This record gives sequence, C-alpha cells and structure tokens, in this order.
Amino acid sequence: MSKLHQKAIDAHTMLRFRTARAMDRFIDEERGQGSVEYIGIILVVVAIVTAVIAGATPIGTAIITKLTAAVNKIGGTA
Repeated sequence: MSKLHQKAIDAHTMLRFRTARAMDRFIDEERGQGSVEYIGIILVVVAIVTAVIAGATPIGTAIITKLTAAVNKIGGTA
C-alpha cells in the first residue's frame, strides 16, 4: 500500500471518528434540554397552583392584590 493511500485511509478514519463524536455530543445535549424543559413546566404548574391556593385565603388575596398593583405600576398601567 502506498503512503498516499495510507494517509487517505487515516484521514477518512479520523473524519468518521470525529463526526461520530460530534453526533454523540449533539444527541446528549438534546436529552439534557428536555429535562430542563420538563422542570420549567413543573415549576409553572406549581406557581399556578400556589397562586390559586393563596388566592383562596384573605392573606393570599392581599398578597395577590399588592403584587398585581406592583406589576401594573412597573408596566405603566396603574
């Protein structure tokens, strides 16, 4: 086998190896992102449930009223 032929085989092997590693990293990154998205959804649901429960008590209603007023003041709607 000539040196040129061996170098071509080596280059091809290295390219395939690096491509496979890059694909593995990409797939691993996509898996992790799904977990973060699920945690975000769970946190939003917990926040909504907490707000509903807090709104059912007099203290919760007062807190929601003050928070709404503060947000409206920041947004310029107050």
